[in-house]
Amino acid sequence: MSLVYDYETELKIGIMENLKNRDSLQDRLLNGLFRVPFLCLTKEEVTKAIDMGLLDSEKCIIKKIGIQESYGCNTTDIVALEKEIYTDNPDLCKPEWKHELILFACDVLSIARGYPKLSFLHRDNSGKLDGYITAYEGVRNSKRIIYITDWMTTKDSKSVGGRLMVHFLTVYAKEYISKGILLPIFANARANTSREIVISNLDLLANIVNRNLSDKNKAIYFKVNYNQKRLEAGEVFYDTVFAPCHVIKS
Repeated sequence: MSLVYDYETELKIGIMENLKNRDSLQDRLLNGLFRVPFLCLTKEEVTKAIDMGLLDSEKCIIKKIGIQESYGCNTTDIVALEKEIYTDNPDLCKPEWKHELILFACDVLSIARGYPKLSFLHRDNSGKLDGYITAYEGVRNSKRIIYITDWMTTKDSKSVGGRLMVHFLTVYAKEYISKGILLPIFANARANTSREIVISNLDLLANIVNRNLSDKNKAIYFKVNYNQKRLEAGEVFYDTVFAPCHVIKS
């Protein structure tokens, strides 16, 4: 099967329609998951995940209220929300096929490798999506990392962003830090929004992690490293690494 695939032409219908056409979606995943940043998924892993229920849509039909895990079949909702958020600069929106690949890659990691789910979304009391965080474990410069690809909420639901980050860090603490696995968190942080919010709340974020540790000797703080500065759609982004370090007690 060729690894060259025209997603821009292929992805013309909503993801729920694609779930009905399992062969089409399966082909796109088998041919495209190698494009996901910092991941090296094999076709065998994708096939295993498909056989174990990757394309089952039932979990996305019932729209629960509050925070919940996000799946590949949430792609359409997430794309619509991103367009709503970036009305001032629509060029910042990812094409739908990129969201699809990343979300399904997260599912494959969970199903085929047993990795923790680190991607979550939030629905308001009417069931409407108003925020999400997409993240997964990958490899960067030959080292394991947690990569946050997106962290977004609507302007009217800013508190949701904080709740999503708390939930993400709670899982991160239990699945990694509590086990002595100090994986750094990597993000392409937008200069005037997410980057500033996180940098100004580093102590708070570390405290969220630490309060979820049963062994307080494993308490951490975050050290921030800035790498490449990027310009995307006229806005500044920074490759930013939040490295957890153990607190040294005197």
